[in-house]
Amino acid sequence: MLKYRGFMERLSNVIDGELARIEAIYNFDNGDEFELALCTLLRRFLPSRVGVCRGFVVSESNECAGDDIILYDKDNFPTLRLLPEEDFSRKEQVPAEAVYAYIEAKNTLHLAGTGGQSLEKSLDQVADVKRLPRERHGLGKLGRYNSIGGNLQTTRGAWMPQYQNPMYAVLFARRVLDKKGGKPLTDAEAMVVPL
Repeated sequence: MLKYRGFMERLSNVIDGELARIEAIYNFDNGDEFELALCTLLRRFLPSRVGVCRGFVVSESNECAGDDIILYDKDNFPTLRLLPEEDFSRKEQVPAEAVYAYIEAKNTLHLAGTGGQSLEKSLDQVADVKRLPRERHGLGKLGRYNSIGGNLQTTRGAWMPQYQNPMYAVLFARRVLDKKGGKPLTDAEAMVVPL
């Protein structure tokens, strides 16, 4: 059964085609080029209120983490370097409070090992971003200065954050190898790493 009248399948095909088109231009020789391609792709599909850039998340206390792709609230927060929009070649700095999501992008990810393309290193980078201090908005807050009066009652699943502005993070890899110089993995079951 096709979901949404086949939209999801068509969207997947468009994304595959867009990555193939961008790969023809950038050749994905290194991580930076893959990040540029992902930024271009995300900009095409995300609403205009969501900013897309490469760079670093910065806390109010000047702590900094990340080095890949950031999705942020462009309508309410400027970036800290004020570079021209849509120039994905230069890295921005984004206030932690503005960040919707951080994407650790790897053209090639190695499941074993500790080097720059390793799963371990990638997860450490994601954890560093998520550990940055930032103001959390309670469930009754509409923003920094506005809130809903009274006792707001909500039903939230145990897995859901107990605040309104969580920072999401994802590790996105184009290719997965069992180890550096190892064999490519294509089966999702083979990519499961036991904890």
